[in-house]
Amino acid sequence: MNQHPHAWQSLTNGKIYVKNIFKALAEVDPSNADAYGQAEAAYLGELDSLDTWVKAQFARIPEQKRRMITSHDAFGYLGDTYGVQILSPTGVSTASEPSAGGVKKLIRQINQEKITAVFVENISDRRMIEQIARESKVRVEGELYSDALSTKNGPASTYITMFRSNVDKIVAAMNQ
Repeated sequence: MNQHPHAWQSLTNGKIYVKNIFKALAEVDPSNADAYGQAEAAYLGELDSLDTWVKAQFARIPEQKRRMITSHDAFGYLGDTYGVQILSPTGVSTASEPSAGGVKKLIRQINQEKITAVFVENISDRRMIEQIARESKVRVEGELYSDALSTKNGPASTYITMFRSNVDKIVAAMNQ
C-alpha cells in the first residue's frame, strides 16, 4: 500500500474505519451494542455494493486510459485499489510547490499520452492545475472531494455520495 494520507479513498480502508468506529461505540455504550451492530452491518452492505459499482465503472475504461491528474496526490489509495494511475504536479502536500521542470514534464506527458482526466480538489488552490490544463490544452473536469465533504445539499454530503460523485466525474473524463 502506498504512503499517502487519505486512506478513506479506498473503500476497503473505509470498511476498516466503519468496523473500528462501531466497535468503539459498542464499547462505550454496551447497552446499545446490538443496534450499533445492525447499523454497522447495514452500512458495510452499502459499502460493498458501492465497491462493486466502482469496480464495474473502472472496468469499462481501457487500462491505458485509467490515468488522471489532480492538484495534489490525495487519490493514491483510490488508484492502488481500482487500477488508476494518479499523476500530480505537487505530490502529497497541498502546501508544496511543484518545480517548473516538473510542471513542464507533466504537460508533455498529458499531451503525449492524451490524458483527459484533469481535476482540482475541493480544498486546493486551482491556479496550478488550471495553468497545466491551459498549457496542455485540456479542460479541468471539475472538482473532486478528497479531504472534506460538500455542504448538506451538495454532491458529496456523505462518504458514500462523495465516493460516487468522484468516481462519476473521473470515469466521465476518462471516457472522452
